[in-house]
Amino acid sequence: MKIAFITLGYKPLRTSGLDLSGERLVTALLDANHHVTVVAGMREKADEVHIHPNLNIYRIQLDQSDWIGFGYRAAKLLPKLGQFDVIHFWDIHFGWAFRGKFIGSLQHSFHQRLKSLDYAPKKSISWITRFAYYWIAHQLAELPALKRANGLIAGSTTTRDEFSRHYGVRDDLVAIAPHGVDTLFFQPSKNSTPMRRKLGLQDDEQVLLFVGFITRRKGLETLIKALPLIQPTPRLLILGKWRSQTYRREVFSLLNSFERFVLEIGFAPDEEMPEYFSLADVYVSSSFLEGFGLPLAESLACETPVVALDTGSVAEVVGEGGILIKENCPEFLAEGIITLLKDEQLRHKMGKYGRQHIMREFSMEAMLEKTLAAYEKFQK
Repeated sequence: MKIAFITLGYKPLRTSGLDLSGERLVTALLDANHHVTVVAGMREKADEVHIHPNLNIYRIQLDQSDWIGFGYRAAKLLPKLGQFDVIHFWDIHFGWAFRGKFIGSLQHSFHQRLKSLDYAPKKSISWITRFAYYWIAHQLAELPALKRANGLIAGSTTTRDEFSRHYGVRDDLVAIAPHGVDTLFFQPSKNSTPMRRKLGLQDDEQVLLFVGFITRRKGLETLIKALPLIQPTPRLLILGKWRSQTYRREVFSLLNSFERFVLEIGFAPDEEMPEYFSLADVYVSSSFLEGFGLPLAESLACETPVVALDTGSVAEVVGEGGILIKENCPEFLAEGIITLLKDEQLRHKMGKYGRQHIMREFSMEAMLEKTLAAYEKFQK
């Protein structure tokens, strides 16, 4: 098949974990001998790092309009690129301006984003601005894109049910194709000592890990407030890029004397990620809005159990591989972390269950097979 794949970020530019998941799908399609044209964003000129004879990449300059402007320019560009068997907008929102036949992936909805503001400080300028932005995007972009799509793909039943319940999307218009994890790449590292030495960690220090593109929706305040409640205090590794330095300063201002227990890694190369997941005793997510939660799945593939706030698709991704927290509360989060840190046998059992769950439900093979089935279903 000839497939056009439209995604905001594509290596070397990544704006979220969603971009990484899209890269994996494109790679799987190419490996299955399909021809893929990627339309992606660009902030500054850079050499392409993904080279394949069946791959073409077209870049659109991003500006302050972000995904909204990107969607408009992608809609204008696509007719100039020729005929495709499938046009797939990796997030349904990117397809708001396109008038042709297309398939859109359902990630998290603007209804969920509006609900996530319940966790934010009320009635501040930031809160009002975000509320207005989410509401306008919902009305002018999300609803039109949903109405015009020929078919929709959800990464989980939870996501499908969200759009069914709050948008009236019929189940027969939604195919489920999970996000995929390469479990040959993401697997337990046999020896974490070299990475511990590199990071200056002692052999007996217990380690918590957070990975992600850090925005307010990730709820790092809850995790930081939970840290002093855990004794002895573990080391917390934070991997990822902060979307706002203002938010970073707010989070770190909560640490006080516990700042010495936090180690910021920043960006880490893809090839090192299994080592980071493997050296951690517990992966922690205090995010109150997750469309899928790719780092959760990657951690479980490395047999590292998780403690996570039960939101969005998190329960579906985690399965029996961790402890879910029902309320966004530092005390509850700390309690879940303590339960795992104190019980090595439980950590081992949940890690094993977690990897089996990911291999069964979220493999690369399942992602490719079910995505291709959706293409066939909706493009007839």
